[in-house]
This record gives sequence, structure tokens and C-alpha cells, in this order.
Amino acid sequence: MTPTKIFIAYAREDELLLKLLRVFLRPLERRNDIKMWYDGIIMPGEKWEQSIKDNLHAADIILLLMSADAIASDYFWEKEKADALERHHKGSCIVVPIILKPCGWKYTELAALQALPKDGKPITTWGNQEEALDSVLEGLVELVKSLQKVSPPAPIPIVTTEEIHNSTPSPLTLFIEACHQAEEAYEQKGWKEARRLYNEALKQHQNGFKPTREAIQQRIDDCTEELQVTDHLQRAQKYETQQKYTEAIAELQKAIGLKPELQNSYETQLQDLVKKARAKRQASEQAESLKKLPAPIQQLLNDMVLVEGGTFMMGSIDVNADEKPVYQVTLNNYYIGKYEVTLAQFKAFIEDSGYKTDAEKRTDGYGSYIWENGNWNKKDGINWRHDVNGKLQSDDRHPVIHISWNDAMEFCKWLSSKTGKNYTLPTEAEWEYAARGGNKSKGYKYAGSNDIGSVAWYRDNSGSKTHPVGEKQANELGLYDMSGNVWEWCSDWYDAGYYTNSPANNPKGPDTGSLRVLRGGGWDSDPQYCRVAYRFNITPNSRSHCGFRLAFVPQ
Repeated sequence: MTPTKIFIAYAREDELLLKLLRVFLRPLERRNDIKMWYDGIIMPGEKWEQSIKDNLHAADIILLLMSADAIASDYFWEKEKADALERHHKGSCIVVPIILKPCGWKYTELAALQALPKDGKPITTWGNQEEALDSVLEGLVELVKSLQKVSPPAPIPIVTTEEIHNSTPSPLTLFIEACHQAEEAYEQKGWKEARRLYNEALKQHQNGFKPTREAIQQRIDDCTEELQVTDHLQRAQKYETQQKYTEAIAELQKAIGLKPELQNSYETQLQDLVKKARAKRQASEQAESLKKLPAPIQQLLNDMVLVEGGTFMMGSIDVNADEKPVYQVTLNNYYIGKYEVTLAQFKAFIEDSGYKTDAEKRTDGYGSYIWENGNWNKKDGINWRHDVNGKLQSDDRHPVIHISWNDAMEFCKWLSSKTGKNYTLPTEAEWEYAARGGNKSKGYKYAGSNDIGSVAWYRDNSGSKTHPVGEKQANELGLYDMSGNVWEWCSDWYDAGYYTNSPANNPKGPDTGSLRVLRGGGWDSDPQYCRVAYRFNITPNSRSHCGFRLAFVPQ
């Protein structure tokens, strides 16, 4: 069935309502019941009187969109309305006033016509404009049905001689239709399809046709530019997803270069990409730097374990007063070493930095203590290279000992300078939370078990010596030797009453003091000293059976 041709006449001031009306009539177009035409494809500054006349005279239905602006428009009133009513009175078309806004239409010759929406009530005065537009749609559906049931009116001659003698549309009509389709695609931002249709229209252009070749070519160029902008934006999104931030920045800048008005819309994203690119570059530089570190240090870094933050009860009611009261502590995420720092790792630090330990400097006038004949005895010349008995340690998998708190912190500072991360000793709270198993804790007395022999080298099973790290069972977080083997330094100053006034969130110990905290017990310790809650303390330059493990809080 041939679609009913509808011509829409309107005032420029009513373009928004025109657009809404076209949207509501679109279902009839999709069913091929109607074919709408309006002068929306006329380029700004150009006239298109002939094409308007052609299409008005070819229409079966003419919609006059009524408003005060339309009535005041000489062209609308004297030309389009007048021609429409002449054809209406001859019976060659039907004119329907569509009342957009309150106006004096009832005081004109249009008052004799059946208007829409229902009862001629202006669309803008309805409580819901969509209901008003739906009323227009329903009225036109019935009108189109009535037209299609009867014989069509006698054909009206159109202006081109070719179409009078020939049933095919004129080149001008075909050109207008091509421009109309292209403009619809353009309005819907279908740039690729719009460009194709504009190119088709350009092929059909003849001298004297409006819009001009130049105007159509400008539209083609606009579509090409929009496609390029879209392509750059899509590439930027793709590169960002792939974490190729430098490439994403370049694509975004290209899009803004083509369309500067995008600058404000994408400024925040651009700044975010710059930050991400900088962070990625720094991470890459750090990764390259890490590759140059000695293998034992690379292994140390790879063995850092994430401890997810949480809340736990710190302390114990069982034994010592400085473990009381038990109180609630909340910690953020942090990392802690899977193992105690080994002799091999400390050796790499010494060889790179040239650092001299407190034992080597004979702080307090001695080297360190050694275990001989069941007693701890001072001895010169003993340092990080030696075992508990004062012999050179041949197995560098053992935890390093004869380390003061000062020595451990110097190691942390050195590693921080090498990696760009803030490595340090764990706080006492971080150490205890990790030893208890973090948020996976099963409430064991020792780190990973209530059976001390399965998780710790201590007095009854160590053979009076340290052992290579990681030989016992790990705790719930996969951490080894947090009970036994060697005492481990924490970053805190020691205060026996600290638990009575400690902060509940991320406590870091007292601000000052003379003693530092040690945790975990060692190879020579009784079981009670290997408990996860036990607190020990000595001066920061003490050494002998002291070692440490690393921690850092991510920024």
C-alpha cells in the first residue's frame, strides 16, 4: 500500500514541538502508513520555496502546527496555510490544524476544520504533553485509515513537465528526499550513514538545486570529523582499558583537537589519565630498578604477604600484666614478610650499602652475646655473620641474628630507597594481628597452632640453634616462624601500661621511651614466650638472638 503523504508546516519558533510530534508519528512511518515531509533539511540561510511547493502539492494530509508565532509568520500564513486551504477546499488534500500553544486560531478560517489534539486543546496546556501528542497520533491514525479505504483524490499536477508525462519522481524530488533522509540520520548522530546519504545526495545535485553543493559538502566534512572524533574517543577508551595510558592521552587530545568544545567534558578524564600514566611510568621504573637488586632481595620482596585489615582483640588475660587489658584494635591493610629476614638478604644489604652494625661498631664496648655452656656471654668480634654459638653461619637460609633495632631500621631505610616503598618494622599491633592469622584467625595460642612443636623452633626442639626459615608449619596467613626461631623487633617503644590508653585504630605505640618491643620468642624460649600475645622489651642497641621481618603499609 502506498503510504499517505503528510506535509508539516510550522514556525521556526516551534521546532522543539515539531521534533516531539515527529517522534510520536514515527511508528506510522515504520509501518509505511505515512511518509512525512517538513523543511528541516533546508540549510541555515537558504530558501527552498520550490521544494516546499512541490511537497505541499503532493501531500494527502497537511498538518498546520498552530501557535501565535505561526499565525504571525507571513510565510506560514500567506503561503503555506493559504495553499493548503486552497487544496483542501478543492478536495485534493485534508488540512488538520495541530494546536501547539494557546493562540487565536479559533478566530480564523481554520476554526471550521477538525483540529487535534482532542477538542483542539493546545498541547502545552495538557498536564502530560505525551498524552496530548498521543491524542494527535490517534486522530491521525483514524484519518489515514479513512483515506486508505476510499479512492485516492485525483492527482494534482506538479511543477515539473517531466512528472506530468512520466510517473517517476523528478530529479529535484529525488534530491530533496535524499537530503531529507541524510538530515534525519545526521540529527540522530548516525554519522556514517548520514555521510553515505549526503554523498548520494551530492551525486544527484544539479545546478540550481538547494542546498548547494558547498552546503552538502560541509555536512559531509562534519560527519567525517564526527566519525574521527568518535574513533579517537573509542580508541582512548580501549587504551585506558588496556592500561596504555600514554596512548589513551594521545587519542583524547586528538579528539579535543578536532572538536575543542570537548575540552571541558573530558578535562577530568584527561587529568586522571595523566596521573595514571605517571604512576605506571614510575612503577615501570621501579620494576626495572628492582630487577637490578640482588636475587635474595628480590625474593624477599616477592615473599611479602597482604594482611587484609580488620578488627581483633589484642592482649591476653592469662599471664602477664602488660598484656592486659584485652582491647579491641582495628587495622588497615598492610604487608608483612612471609619469613624472617635471612642471612643472605642481610648480607646483600651490607655489601650494597657498606653499613656497619652495632655489633661491628662495638656499641656499648662489645660485639654480641653467644650461647655457650648454657649461658649467654659477651664476646667481641661477633656480628651478623655468626650463629648463636659464635661460629660463622654457613647456611644463609637461617634468619639473621645479632641484629639491633637500629640495624633493622637501617635495613628498612635502605630497602625503601631502592624500591620507592616505605618498608619498616611492623607495629606491635600489626605483628600480633598477623601472628594470630588476621581475619582468618582460628584463635590459636601460638602462631598457627595450639601445638607449639608443629609451628615453632623453641627450647625443647631447636637443639640450641636457629633453623632455616620456613621449615615449620605456617599460620593461617601463610606466615612462618612467627612463634620461635628468633625474636623479632617491632617498631614500637615499649610501655607496660600502653594497652590501657592505646588508640583503637592503627596504634603505633608510645611517642617516646627507652626500650623497644620484641615479639614471638626464639629457639631458646619457653613456650609461654612464644605465645602470640607475649611482649618482650630491650634497649634498641641490644642484639644477640634478635632478628626481624619486614612490613609496609600501601599508600
